[in-house]
Amino acid sequence: VPLPPPMAPMDSIKMEFAMEGDTKTVDLKYLVDPFLPVRCVVGFYGRGSTAKSSFVGTLAAQISGDYSTLWVSVEELTDWIKARHIKAGGDAGTLAIVTAVASKTDHQGRAVGSSFDVYEHLETAILKAKAGCEQMYHPPRPLKLVVLDTAVGLTGWRKGETPNDDASVKRLLAYLHALAEQHDLTVAVIGHANKGKHEHFADSVMGATAWTNSPRLSFVHAVDQREDYAYVLRVAKTNLVPFGAPYTTEPVHTLYERTDGPDSVLVRTNRGPIVWGDAASLEMFEEATKKPKDDDDENGGGGNGSK
Repeated sequence: VPLPPPMAPMDSIKMEFAMEGDTKTVDLKYLVDPFLPVRCVVGFYGRGSTAKSSFVGTLAAQISGDYSTLWVSVEELTDWIKARHIKAGGDAGTLAIVTAVASKTDHQGRAVGSSFDVYEHLETAILKAKAGCEQMYHPPRPLKLVVLDTAVGLTGWRKGETPNDDASVKRLLAYLHALAEQHDLTVAVIGHANKGKHEHFADSVMGATAWTNSPRLSFVHAVDQREDYAYVLRVAKTNLVPFGAPYTTEPVHTLYERTDGPDSVLVRTNRGPIVWGDAASLEMFEEATKKPKDDDDENGGGGNGSK
């Protein structure tokens, strides 16, 4: 029988005891209540064209009077990210951008690898952005939000690791949470969602279940089928009170004008009232995402029941 490895010295174990005075210092703070709790990882997931990046971009503009944001993207052009931030009401000098170039894509054309590697480059980018933010304003508007769009495309998956493997994703999110704690940041992870219906709400997120289970808070975004330029999001996982909210998009910058079709624009999002509670928020989400029936179906005729 092989001998067990030697025990670690006792001074290598950090231990704390719960004391009476601990309750006076424990509280929860938000950059934007209830969407961005501080010092943790938050997931924003949805299919394409659900304005999830614009939703997070609007949050970044909202906090810019007090705090700065680092945005790392393999999805959008740098000029678009900057223009949206300013036109959405963000203050100049409060958004730092690192643009990555996709080096690998999946069968649907989504980036699953890039010139940026979270493990190798993110902490360096955070330190550089912190130093730059300290010089922009007096008093400084410290770096408080880091956005990864998308986390799958910005991660250098090691041999044997994939975004569909729970252990791989847990390792990534544990690393991001450690950075959030160490640098006093909120890390917003943007990702994609699967198609179709799922038995459990959180399963609609593409890849391993750890994408929704491991963050402190995670959301699923979807198109509101009842109205143009309207969307809903709902908590997929939370340690606190579940909720959801509708939101709409509003053009803030025109990229290309057309005489015979809609313009190509950058948008900000406008949030509707928050719907609190598990049952109420699920009902709101399902009503918004339900396929509308056509007239023939409503009258008892044939048809496929959707438009």
